[in-house]
Amino acid sequence: ECGVNIVECGIAFEDSERLSHNEEVTHFIANTLCNVARKQDSTLQARPVRSFDDLAEAYKLVYKEYLARKYCSPNPRGMHYTAFCFLPETRTFILEKKGSLLGTLTLIPDTLCGLPSEAVFPGEIKKLRQPGRYLAEVSLLALDLAQFMARRFALADLMKLSQALCLFKVMINYSDYAGITDLVISVHPKHEKLYRYFEFKSVSEIRSYAAANNNPALAMHLDYESFKKNASSNKRLKAYMLEKTTPVELFKNYYRWNPDLIRQWSQPIQPLQPAVCHYLNQCYPDLNLPATDTGF
Repeated sequence: ECGVNIVECGIAFEDSERLSHNEEVTHFIANTLCNVARKQDSTLQARPVRSFDDLAEAYKLVYKEYLARKYCSPNPRGMHYTAFCFLPETRTFILEKKGSLLGTLTLIPDTLCGLPSEAVFPGEIKKLRQPGRYLAEVSLLALDLAQFMARRFALADLMKLSQALCLFKVMINYSDYAGITDLVISVHPKHEKLYRYFEFKSVSEIRSYAAANNNPALAMHLDYESFKKNASSNKRLKAYMLEKTTPVELFKNYYRWNPDLIRQWSQPIQPLQPAVCHYLNQCYPDLNLPATDTGF
């Protein structure tokens, strides 16, 4: 089965080194990227999933992109998701253009069953989990790379980055709405500079992520409260990210799982981690999922 959590975002870049050669280049990229993203805002829609079909299409896209990079194994359902997706606090967002799915990411707020990356980075997550802080994990991020195949790599990279930025922006808007103070993500080390560009910081050494085909993983953290308050070298990027352009009503209109569907969708990823299973049974009293000590 596919793993508990992503290790790599599903976005392939020709040469991420060029994203941060020096401050001048970084500022130029930030300005250009924000200009492209703003132009795309009128044609793209980023929103929470509203239906079962939305979810299925999102998880099919994640599966396609991750399987191509060997971050998950083949499965007969042709979808990649985890039990953390069933939590009532979890939100999956999609990016669309004229009704066609372009990308997706899932945000998993901290709950009594913890965060997915604690399987690999327990000490790091524990250190971040402080009184007054509300953590959430960015997961299952993927863009449909088929749309970029006909473009020259520089333009394709810019389009990929700007679309990723659109997804991050709706996630940031939701984080404000939900009171989230800290974001964490597990990434492939080769994409560390990309996430540093989005002002995440590394908080761990590289470790093997057994649940994702033993690919290397690095834990990264964004102190969102500080990000909002402090000066940034990428002022244009920060201003774009913090614009509250998503109507609050959009966040209230999201897909809600029911016990029957959870039982059906959890079968391919059984057995469940005891903490996740216990919390799901608490959230959905009619669920009655079994659990063992073996985890995913």
